Amino acid sequence: MNSKWNHVKQLEGETLYTLSQHRPFRVVSVLDDRVVFIPKTGTGTPRWSSRKDIEYLIDLRINKGELTRSKVASEFPKEYNSSYMAAIVDEIVRNR
Repeated sequence: MNSKWNHVKQLEGETLYTLSQHRPFRVVSVLDDRVVFIPKTGTGTPRWSSRKDIEYLIDLRINKGELTRSKVASEFPKEYNSSYMAAIVDEIVRNR
């Protein structure tokens, strides 16, 4: 397992918050190919983002606080979880 994904794996069980609206979500599982999370508001339906996409965002080397939901949405226009992806990557960048 590469070191980027090891950092993501350490988030398993943690509660994170989206960057702009500060909505809580829990990272419930980090599998070999995806990270699974559940927003604390709403229906409780698990959502996920692919390892490939998360690692791509980490590789952009954006500093903490510079990655926004809109930047993620511009990189992945069909992605519905851009707020969560931004929060996950921001947390990784903060702890490097």
